[in-house]
Amino acid sequence: MIRSRLYIKMYLTVLCGLLLVVLSLGTFAMLADDEDDGFSGKLDRFAGALLSAEMSRQQRQEMLERLARGLNADVALFDKDNNYVQGAGALSTKPAADAYLAQGGHRHMREFEARLPDGGRVLVYMESQFDKAKGKFLLAIFIVAIAIGIASLPAVRYLTRRLEDLRHGVEHWGTGALSSRVDVCGHDEIALVAKSFNQAADRVEQLIKSQKSMLAN
Repeated sequence: MIRSRLYIKMYLTVLCGLLLVVLSLGTFAMLADDEDDGFSGKLDRFAGALLSAEMSRQQRQEMLERLARGLNADVALFDKDNNYVQGAGALSTKPAADAYLAQGGHRHMREFEARLPDGGRVLVYMESQFDKAKGKFLLAIFIVAIAIGIASLPAVRYLTRRLEDLRHGVEHWGTGALSSRVDVCGHDEIALVAKSFNQAADRVEQLIKSQKSMLAN
């Protein structure tokens, strides 16, 4: 049926548009880097300010422990030769840090690395809240897409129903009911087509009446 194909095509067009939006936003969310170009430099300066070379070992240890508690993370400090210096959390001692890194305990954690002015570096392992937020963002996209797809169904059906009513009116007029007209609703293209049909039907009806009157005379 023509009307069924038109209805399906219109609705599939809406769904395809939504699918493209979902795929575009999903791809962007998956490929987007959480760390912009200037983030590494800012992190290095931040770490250098917190763990300055003028601080004593005890002061650095206290700062590392504060970072570990505040971020709920595991923190370790390494020198320029990549030797373990000190740490906090699961990396509080060198044996613990070696075991932690060797056993892959950090694989499910988010890793941050900052370079210090003296050539050392700070490693921070914390729960990957960024991935959780990304998952929630993708879920929100799918929920919105489904909601729009469901909400668009009545709108598409309303448009096709008006076309069906127009077709029925034309078919009814074509069977000989010259006085029949189609309803004009709104001011869009469908309403203009209905209005044009009614005007054409008026002219045809008047022409036929004139012919009949002339023949009768």
